[in-house]
Amino acid sequence: MASGGRAPPAPSGVTPRVEVAARALVQLIARELSATPTPPEVSIAESAPVSVAVRAVDSVQSHNDVRVRQAMRRQFPSMFSTDQPRGKRRFPTPAPCIVKRTDFHIYVLSGPSQFTPKGSEELPLAYAGLGKRMLNLPDNLLHSETMASVEEEFPKLKTLKGGWMFFKSAGGSGRRKLSIIPTDSEGYSTRLLKTASNNGKNIVFVIPLQEQLSTEPLPYDSAEFAKMPQSTCITCGSQMPLQLLPLHVEECNDILTESESGTSLDEVIEQPNPPNTRMGELSEVCPICLESYPIDVLSFHASTCGEGMDPAHHSDAASMTRTEEMPGPSVQRLPATVSAAWANEVDPRKACQLFREELLERNYECPRLFLSIDLFDAEEETDSSLISFFKMNNVNWAAPLKCRLRGDAAVGQGVNRHVLSMAMQKLKTGFSINLGCAALTSLFEGEMEHRVPSAAAVLRESNLFEMAGRMIGHSFLHGGFGFSGLSVPVVTLLTGGSTDTAASALTLLDCPDLDHRETIGFLKNTPV
Repeated sequence: MASGGRAPPAPSGVTPRVEVAARALVQLIARELSATPTPPEVSIAESAPVSVAVRAVDSVQSHNDVRVRQAMRRQFPSMFSTDQPRGKRRFPTPAPCIVKRTDFHIYVLSGPSQFTPKGSEELPLAYAGLGKRMLNLPDNLLHSETMASVEEEFPKLKTLKGGWMFFKSAGGSGRRKLSIIPTDSEGYSTRLLKTASNNGKNIVFVIPLQEQLSTEPLPYDSAEFAKMPQSTCITCGSQMPLQLLPLHVEECNDILTESESGTSLDEVIEQPNPPNTRMGELSEVCPICLESYPIDVLSFHASTCGEGMDPAHHSDAASMTRTEEMPGPSVQRLPATVSAAWANEVDPRKACQLFREELLERNYECPRLFLSIDLFDAEEETDSSLISFFKMNNVNWAAPLKCRLRGDAAVGQGVNRHVLSMAMQKLKTGFSINLGCAALTSLFEGEMEHRVPSAAAVLRESNLFEMAGRMIGHSFLHGGFGFSGLSVPVVTLLTGGSTDTAASALTLLDCPDLDHRETIGFLKNTPV
């Protein structure tokens, strides 16, 4: 070092700016080396003042670090332009991925079908744990996850054998045709369902391929109803899902109507009177059927007794009652030995009446047949309800019948007669089902008293004539109106007559086609 304490001169070629930066760096290194470290072991008594001193030193040191960084930024702006660490991020933090969700309207049917269900079927299906529900599904689900989500919402699908697939409906109104939604290479994903349902705007139908799901009503505490809001019926106090309350209210009101007087009117009329020594003072004999009934129900019985019977054989039907069948105060049902007398009866009217009574008596304890008609439905839906009811197979048609008119407060046998007369009228005028180009489908053609079955092949293939026979027999069995206007040759064949006998009774009026009738008449008048 030179005398006088002055710093040696800078070497040639070094600028003053570089010299200042170098000196600042040297001072920083010297300051770091002169810092004294804190002893590792300090007693509890000494920890308090030492910690205060350490905090003071740290604050001073942090202040000095800030000054050093500022100085380095001024001297080397290209290297210390920012406080952020430089270099490439080796492991960047992944950004959170938000999966979108879509609401799907899923409608589960009870069995294979080619058309969308009617509006009246929605509540019974919901009662059975099926029907329409809304599912909120993520957009990234695969086939197995989609199937599991649908089966979790509809537990009956878990035990279904034969598989099920998704269907979609065609455009338009009313009952529409269903078409299958084809799967891609990975099966049914939510992305495929979004495309098929127009982003969840259209209903997606779930239809079993081979097996029929049960439509029996489920208990209110079933797993299918666990997510539904609950409500309480004010009539019976039962708690049930809110969606099932409308159907329960209708059934509950019917039960209440029949039980207001303790016993329904039909049960009072049909039930035999209990033995009583004073019955002679409290009962009278009906002048039509000659059976004994209580005085308070005799007027109701007389208003319906004989309806459905031919007035020409009222006296014959009344004379069928034997003296030993009315021993006194009690009225007993016809025994089997007496009711079997229809097979030996010569008079056809008496035989029919005895046969009807025997058949109803034999099946009195069988489960009822229930037919419900909604008065607010369109004529096409009403006709479809009648056809569906009478086309059922493996049914005991002699069982007691109970008909119900939705939208009408009428109850009792009058409702049964009204529905049966409606069926008979449909056989004469035709059903509102389109099996061809006509708006009405008539099963019988021709003039009155000369009606013959239609020759259309589609009617024979669809078993509609078998349905017509059930309608006629059911109406006769339950006291409804008969089917009049059939041609004599047709009646001859239906009652077991020979073909020759039927052919001999044919006339030109039995031919419903006017052109053929004119041709036949021309040939008959032409001499051979």
